[in-house]
Amino acid sequence: MTGFAPQEMNECDVLVIGGGPAGSTVAPMLARKGYRVVLLEKAHHPRFHIGESLLPANMPLLEKLGVADEVRAIGMEKWGAEFVSPWHGHGQEFRFSEAWDKSMPYAYQVKRADFDLILIRNAAREGAEVIEGCKVGGVDFLPDDQGAIVSATHDDGREQRWKTRFVVDASGRDTFLANRFRIKHRNPRHNSSAMYAHFVGARRNEGQAEGNITIFWFDHGWFWFIPLSDGATSVGATVWPYYMKTKGSRPLDQFFLDTIAMCPPLAERLKDAQAVTAAEATGNFSYVSERNHGANYLLLGDAFAFIDPVFSSGVYLAMLTLAFAQIVWSITFQWDDFTGGSNGITGVWPAEWLSDKTHYYWLTLALVALAVLALRRILFSPFGYAMRAGRDSLLRADAIGIDVKRMQWVAFVVAGLFAGLAGALYAFSKGSISPDVLGVGRSVDGLVMVLLGGLQTLSGPLVGAVTFTWLQDTVARSTDYWRALLGGIILLLVLAFPQGIAGFVRQLFAQRKEAVQ
Repeated sequence: MTGFAPQEMNECDVLVIGGGPAGSTVAPMLARKGYRVVLLEKAHHPRFHIGESLLPANMPLLEKLGVADEVRAIGMEKWGAEFVSPWHGHGQEFRFSEAWDKSMPYAYQVKRADFDLILIRNAAREGAEVIEGCKVGGVDFLPDDQGAIVSATHDDGREQRWKTRFVVDASGRDTFLANRFRIKHRNPRHNSSAMYAHFVGARRNEGQAEGNITIFWFDHGWFWFIPLSDGATSVGATVWPYYMKTKGSRPLDQFFLDTIAMCPPLAERLKDAQAVTAAEATGNFSYVSERNHGANYLLLGDAFAFIDPVFSSGVYLAMLTLAFAQIVWSITFQWDDFTGGSNGITGVWPAEWLSDKTHYYWLTLALVALAVLALRRILFSPFGYAMRAGRDSLLRADAIGIDVKRMQWVAFVVAGLFAGLAGALYAFSKGSISPDVLGVGRSVDGLVMVLLGGLQTLSGPLVGAVTFTWLQDTVARSTDYWRALLGGIILLLVLAFPQGIAGFVRQLFAQRKEAVQ
């Protein structure tokens, strides 16, 4: 580390506060772009930390950073997760290969001391100036978009200052800027605490499942069980606030062991194990800041919020859409003066030049092709990727600056535009439009088409619509009980292809391509 005179002013383009995964990821990416980056980390690596479980989505990013091979060398392969309940004798396994996206079937469990060391060393290799043992004490933002002055203190007491164009706060749970701005708020509905330690000698699953994470429920919360490649296992308990008050005068190590004893399946796995680290605890770790960016600064990762990654917004939106469909149908059916009521709107015919069925067919085919191309362009545009981010995790998308609500409204408008085009083509082809097409049953047909074809793909709904329509026409001609038969066939197809027909075909091609390689 180079020495500087006290209060010497240095300059950089971006100053990153914190050398954890967030800071050590953004620093090399910015350095590759030619920016002068300084990363300040208050501790020295390697250092103990929890959060050892990576996800499959981490793997492409590790490849992009150029550290994938190093992580493989220290990681324990994780192919899924196991959930164990105290109310029955068997666990429920979830494999990443059975998720919607089959392209990332595994991830790694990593010892954070080693993982964080790899990332911060990579930041230095890529050109960022990495200074450890240097704690930021103050940030003064300059007027007129002139950047900021950052002051920090080294372990030996030396003070140093930087004038920087931009500040990235990746300080983790220290939430440096959020505390400074007083914009950090605890989540009163998720006021939990955690205890954790590392053990050796724990009994693991056998075979490929050895590295899988296991989640154990118990009466006062839940446990994690994370196998690591060096033989250690990270074990932690997330408990509700009232339970921590039962600790009394017991040392934390003993309290943690007593808590483990309350979960027999976990206690069985740890009966021959010994703790190799002292138990640690953290309280009320769920929080969010009012904003994640401003003039010349950005809050990154846990410096902005700790966010639960599991949401059910898709189910909510689906239910809301069906309810809206029911309301629209009721209004249409009863508003005789405007919609024609139960009779619908009749006498709707295209212009004379389209009266020929062949001409109308080719026009419809051309418009459908153009619509599919336009949708594809939208899906693979920045707007499309922003929509996907909002779909996968609303709060995380909001945390990186995406206006999720606006994106959702625009998505509904775009969907309505193409649905309106389809409706117009349908009405002109029939010469009339009945309120029956607005019924909930028709909306359910649309959902069935999507499930048949496959979710989260552009081709899926198209394949599903073709399959559903063909089955409906074919089966209806064969028997009076065609509805029951159609339902049975669709049920079998969904069971046979849980990822949808298009998803199955895509998986098949991916497997063949992998086999060839």
